[in-house]
Amino acid sequence: MERHHTICDGASLQRLSTADQMFYNRTSHNRAPGRHFAVSRPLSKPLLTGAFLALLNISMASVSAADEALSSGTAHIEPLAQSAQTAQAQLSLADVQSMVLKRNRDVLRARLEVSKGEAALKAVQATQYPSINVFAFEGAQAAPRSGNNLAVLPGVFQPVTQLYRIRLQVHQAQIALNVARQQLRLSKQNAIAEAKKIYLKTVSLQSAVISRQENLAFLRTLVGYVTAEVKRGAILQVELLTAEAREAQAEYELERDSDDLITAHQSLNRLLDRPLQTEITAIEEPFAPKSEQSAEAVMTQAVIRRPEVTNLKLNASKFRLEEKVALSRYIPDLSVGST
Repeated sequence: MERHHTICDGASLQRLSTADQMFYNRTSHNRAPGRHFAVSRPLSKPLLTGAFLALLNISMASVSAADEALSSGTAHIEPLAQSAQTAQAQLSLADVQSMVLKRNRDVLRARLEVSKGEAALKAVQATQYPSINVFAFEGAQAAPRSGNNLAVLPGVFQPVTQLYRIRLQVHQAQIALNVARQQLRLSKQNAIAEAKKIYLKTVSLQSAVISRQENLAFLRTLVGYVTAEVKRGAILQVELLTAEAREAQAEYELERDSDDLITAHQSLNRLLDRPLQTEITAIEEPFAPKSEQSAEAVMTQAVIRRPEVTNLKLNASKFRLEEKVALSRYIPDLSVGST
């Protein structure tokens, strides 16, 4: 008859038959209760059933515990994954340029100035059209015991002599609006140029930090090797001092570049109007080479299109208009209307 080894404990014993329990007592009289033991005997059907049920219960309990551990572990992993994804926010140069045009404070302030100029232009243009006024009069008659009289008269008046000054003011408001638009262009160009400069510096510092970390790891390994060789007497002590000096220099350079990288991240976050501690991972992208232009063509294009030059021309026209507007105030105001 084939013999099998069966593992039983106190909890499984309750499920065994009477014959099996007697066999259990005979073979385990010298063992501590509740402890596992191995027996070698012919395996009966009741014993097989009890052992199978015991192992099934133990397996189900293990699966339940594993499921609970897995669910709790998943609950802890998901916030960590989300935080890691948030911390490692990757930004390309195009993303940075798009964000800086939407969030930069100087650009937003320039946009408000343009809106303000448009509203001022509409307000000045409205003064050249007829205005509607309402006049109210109240008086008392000379006769005794008579009440007060109230008269309300609507009137429409069209300015006549003021039209010249109003046209000058409209032209002046248009120039002020063009100055605000040129200032908006200048703010966008400055913001994009500064963002691009900081972004490229961030990319350079990221590569430098990685390179210096690898160099420092190599130098630390070298110092360990040189130390062992000095103890063995194969090389001089000066070689160890040289390796340690190189290691200290590498640590200093790594700390310096790491601090510069943190400063670049904070500068870029300030430019994008975000919290300073927001982590940024700049993506290194290849740049297509641009065609070169002659110096004369570049200078001519700058004189025509640069906002600073255009603003100077507009301000000169604005000063001349202010002088004409001041002289036009000597013309008496005359309007034609009816009530």
